This record gives sequence, C-alpha cells and structure tokens, in this order.
Amino acid sequence: MKSAITVCEDEEWKRMRALLCPTFTSGKLREMFPIIGQYGDVLVRNLRKEAEKSEPVTMKDIFGAYSMDVITSTSFGVNVDSLNNPQDPFVENAKKLFRFDFLDPLFLSLIFGITMFPKSVTDFFTKSVKRIKESRLKDTQKHRVDLLQLMINSQNSKEMDGHQGNQGGLQRA
Repeated sequence: MKSAITVCEDEEWKRMRALLCPTFTSGKLREMFPIIGQYGDVLVRNLRKEAEKSEPVTMKDIFGAYSMDVITSTSFGVNVDSLNNPQDPFVENAKKLFRFDFLDPLFLSLIFGITMFPKSVTDFFTKSVKRIKESRLKDTQKHRVDLLQLMINSQNSKEMDGHQGNQGGLQRA
C-alpha cells in the first residue's frame, strides 16, 4: 500500500500515473460495458427472485452485491456471485477492506497517511492478484478486458518500449 498512487509523490507518482492512464481511456472503459451489462442482467434476475417472495427487500444488499460483482469482475476478471455466495473469499475480504466508520483507526490513519489495513486482507488480495497475473502471463490466449489485464498490457508495452529504445546500444543520459 505504500506505493499506491494516492500516496506516491514526485517521480514515482508520474511513473504510476503514466502506467495507469492508458487503462482509463474512454475506449478501454467502453470495452468493459459488456461485463457491466452481464451483471446488470444478474441484478434484474435477483430483483425478480426477491419480488416473487412478496416480502420487503433490503436494496442495500442487492445493489451492494451488484457493485461487488461488477468491481471484482472489471478489476480482476473474477466472477463472483456475491449475493448468492457471500462466503466467497473475495467477498469476505472486500467487505473487511471497505468497512467504513469515521472513528475507525483505518479511516483516521488515512488522514495521517498511515495505512492500517488488516494484514490478512492485504495478503489475500496481494496473493490473488499475483496468482491471476502469473496465470495470465503464462496463458497466450486473449483475455477479457478488465482493469488488471489493461494494467498488465500497459506494463508490458512500457517494458517493450524501453527495450526497443535501447537496442541501438545508445542510452540517454
């Protein structure tokens, strides 16, 4: 977390921004629309299922599940049915990560620039992202468009640009 773009400064911030900016172009975000639409269909099915019960519905739970599914899918390419599978490790750890309380030491630590995310949660997400990235780098087939894949592609293209720039034996001072 100490290298997150929100806490980076100067050259490190510029490097991170240059790496992330190509990921958030309108064209790249437009490529995620089918994923969002897919989970919109799941949202409608879940709402219909709840309406058939003729009981009050907690909309926070329904839309929270929809949001969780869209975020995990568009960010990591992980399909999670968080409404019907609340025990999924991604769901459980994301809920722990995003608990919000103004008096929570985590929130107070963000104000002072110190991170205090639970180690088990950050370890889970770090291992998950590393595992997904390694799997994608080994696999040569085209992956669906999600934030992680776009960042991998951007990182790979920056690395290739760096190698091509040094092929002539000349290096910039």
